[in-house]
Amino acid sequence: MNECTICKKIKEEKEKFYKLLNKPVYLCKEHLKEALLLNPKLYQDKEIQKEEICPVCQLEKRIISYYDGNFSDLCLYHLKYFEDKIPENTWKILIKEWEDYLKHIHNVIESYSYNKTPLKENNVMEILNLLLGTGRKIR
Repeated sequence: MNECTICKKIKEEKEKFYKLLNKPVYLCKEHLKEALLLNPKLYQDKEIQKEEICPVCQLEKRIISYYDGNFSDLCLYHLKYFEDKIPENTWKILIKEWEDYLKHIHNVIESYSYNKTPLKENNVMEILNLLLGTGRKIR
């Protein structure tokens, strides 16, 4: 499977945003964690209202809404955003590929279990990234 183009773009744009951030702005809990990982000098200002919209959430939504690339390059998480925009025949083909991939993952996990060989953490993370779109998160 290819790397999800939306996840990759979101991750790149968020990294730029966090590194250039030089004043306190409201960030949701998830994005504040990421920002502090990349730019530990940041802090959450007590003056900032919690009702404000997180600019990073807005950035993610904007990247997703402007996507016009190949749907076959997307992780399952982002593919589901475009379900109504994809022709039914194409959707069935793409979902079939993901179902086949999921069966393959089950086989891989079972083979490790039977052989008493532990599944490597990076293999698990790669599987989760492809299925859940977690490549968009910065750890």
